[in-house]
Amino acid sequence: MKDAWRDCEGWRNSKLPMTSSSDDACKWFDASLTQITTMYADDEAGGVGNSFKNMMEADPDFVMGQVFVNSMKFGGSKTETEEVIKTVDSILALAAKQKVTERESKHVTALKLVTEGKLTEAIEVYRNILKDSPTDLLACLLAFFKYYELGMFNEMLDMMASVIDAYTPETPGYR
Repeated sequence: MKDAWRDCEGWRNSKLPMTSSSDDACKWFDASLTQITTMYADDEAGGVGNSFKNMMEADPDFVMGQVFVNSMKFGGSKTETEEVIKTVDSILALAAKQKVTERESKHVTALKLVTEGKLTEAIEVYRNILKDSPTDLLACLLAFFKYYELGMFNEMLDMMASVIDAYTPETPGYR
């Protein structure tokens, strides 16, 4: 695993703390996010699917890991099937049990809204996350996907413009 991928401390240092004590889970989260945002399957990581698998094996109760995996799995328009409802309910319960950060809780809320087909409401949650945490690349990515799905291209560009100044060449996700 690459040393450059952020562990628990790396995420805290990025002002994006994760409610997980597993450095490996946090690194695999970063590996997954990096591969998806750069549209490049890292051979060392074994691709995104393997990175997701390793992340969830490292910490099955990793709320942000659950959010990320299930956002990719159920991220289309309204997907309220029994499986989706059960999965989202279990993530909500897990988040409540762990007392996750406000940012993490908002990610869970956004996932629920997406699965209910409330895409514009989900976008507002992502925008709210980005107001306080403009370098939250997952929120930016998921909002981007929803804007694209809805054909809201001007709004997508506005969102990108609202966070760009928070990035420097040293910021993870800058490249």
